[in-house]
Amino acid sequence: MERKTIFSLLIILMFVTLLIGLLNLDLLQGQRFRRLSDNNCIRLISQSGSRGNILDRRGDIIAGSKISYDVMILPQDSGQVERAISTVSRILKVEAKDLKAAFKKNFLSNSLPATVAGNIELKKAIMLEEYKVEEPSIIIAAKPLRYYPYGALACHVLGYVNEIDRWRLTKLEDYGYKTKDIVGFGGVEEKYDYYLRHEEGGLSVEVNHRGKFTRVLGFEPPQNGRDVQLTLDLKIQKIAEENLSARKGSVILMDAQSGEILALANYPNFFPSVFVNKRAALIAGLFNSSEAPLINRAISSSFPPASVFKLVPASAGL
Repeated sequence: MERKTIFSLLIILMFVTLLIGLLNLDLLQGQRFRRLSDNNCIRLISQSGSRGNILDRRGDIIAGSKISYDVMILPQDSGQVERAISTVSRILKVEAKDLKAAFKKNFLSNSLPATVAGNIELKKAIMLEEYKVEEPSIIIAAKPLRYYPYGALACHVLGYVNEIDRWRLTKLEDYGYKTKDIVGFGGVEEKYDYYLRHEEGGLSVEVNHRGKFTRVLGFEPPQNGRDVQLTLDLKIQKIAEENLSARKGSVILMDAQSGEILALANYPNFFPSVFVNKRAALIAGLFNSSEAPLINRAISSSFPPASVFKLVPASAGL
């Protein structure tokens, strides 16, 4: 066979192979690749709803939510990020290197904003909003933050909220919980977490092949959590805690007719807000304290019987 004929057959074979490959990609796997392409060009920017309120028997809010403001930067290109960090550093009076470290830590992709500062003052949030025209990559995101208006009052009844840990995640993953979710630890916050937690919403956006934002596709509003009302009476609770003063122990007041708990006080106590504000030093102090302020002594401790128990031996004697 002549060399020319061999080369011709090889070229024909190559084109046939390419044609078969194209037919396979277009006809047989076209739907699959189209679906992957759609998923690759769509990004979800989540937005949180408010956690449900915890109310006393009169409807007063013991644990609620307030609006906080986070500073986020959309990483469209490195030059914009540098200018945005410089602007944020100047307004917030924070070192640029700290903002860069936060950006690097929270960076996920070029199409998703990364948080560089959290829970800033409203005045500074407004000042940064005024730079939106010059620095469009700066985003001020309003999000609800857990709020305890009475400080440490009834803290052991309420519990506190924090990022989900590995142990809880393994148990609750099937119920829709995921990494970095805010969940309850102890008290009502943990017991009724599924009722109190919100449902996330957010923006669905389209990005190009470089991962840059192109347009908004839709918006799903977040759903707030449900409220939980207790039998606790805040006025009685305050009196009980004031009379307990700085003495270690617990006070429980119950309606003898209905069995409703009107007050449940403990000392030492703690401020649930330290977990919301992520004050690492104070949190470490709570866990390492020899007085164990996080223990609910009313239900998780033991004490020798007091005068109430004298009724039992007196009845036995009679």
